[in-house]
Amino acid sequence: MGALFAYLLAQMTAVLKRMAVVYAILAAGGLLAVFAGGYALDALRAVLTFRYGPLAGSLIVAGILAAVAAIAFAAALFLRARPRPAASAAKSSSYGTPPTRLPYSREELTALASAAAGALCAGLVIYKSPRLRDWLSGGRRP
Repeated sequence: MGALFAYLLAQMTAVLKRMAVVYAILAAGGLLAVFAGGYALDALRAVLTFRYGPLAGSLIVAGILAAVAAIAFAAALFLRARPRPAASAAKSSSYGTPPTRLPYSREELTALASAAAGALCAGLVIYKSPRLRDWLSGGRRP
């Protein structure tokens, strides 16, 4: 039983590490894309400032941004108004009942591991904090 637990723990650790690296890279890439967009907008404003003056250059950039925001808002409203697609046949069972769930799915094990980590952290905080232990046992306030 211990070997199974060690194997499951190693698999979950590997999956969580890989997910953390992927999300960290995605977050860094998204942040760099936002910064690049800001620099591009500043360069556009500088070019327009030299050509049309500072006020007109800033107004042109603001107008472009407002137009892009309006297009995004209209697209969101359009997509919200569309009817939802029906469930595909691949997702439903041919017998009209949902397929059986595995007793130990990845989502279930991840939820269990995160709950265990939270309980362990709470227990460690209570163990390491004498003032909190006193307060929880009905003694003085922390």
